[in-house]
Amino acid sequence: MDPMKGQGVFLEVAALLVDRLPDCMFVLVGRRTQEQEETYLANAHQMGLSGHLVLVGEVDNSIGAINSFDVLVSCSRYGEGFSNVIAEAMACGVPVVATDVGEAGLIVGDLCPVVPAGDVEAIAEATCRLLEVGSVRPDDLRERVVSNYSVDNLVDATLRLLSNLNP
Repeated sequence: MDPMKGQGVFLEVAALLVDRLPDCMFVLVGRRTQEQEETYLANAHQMGLSGHLVLVGEVDNSIGAINSFDVLVSCSRYGEGFSNVIAEAMACGVPVVATDVGEAGLIVGDLCPVVPAGDVEAIAEATCRLLEVGSVRPDDLRERVVSNYSVDNLVDATLRLLSNLNP
């Protein structure tokens, strides 16, 4: 739990979405203290999310968790550079709603919506659109990440930059 990750915003988004999509479930993955978990669950209960929220602790292999999602929602508020979880979700073929923090827009390109940080209604609307329309092809998501952020591409780009330093 870290304020920069926007978990509070995620709860507000979930509260809006559960009204529109009463069968939806929300999953929050990551490390937290017992006190943080109790506070988060109490807030979720007050927002009408009992029975709609699952908290999962830190996982060693995020692929299993991500593959269970219909949409990954990244509610980061600030402080992100390259958000690994956005790229990981896309590599798994899972569409993403991301806030305009760090390199999120560069990672998703024109495949997924990028909305202003902290804008609960915009995040909820973008999430709803992805769930209802399902217009993003999983292969396109994966291809974007593989073609732009694979280890081979990173090595090639680094070698090009280094070779330019010593002509």
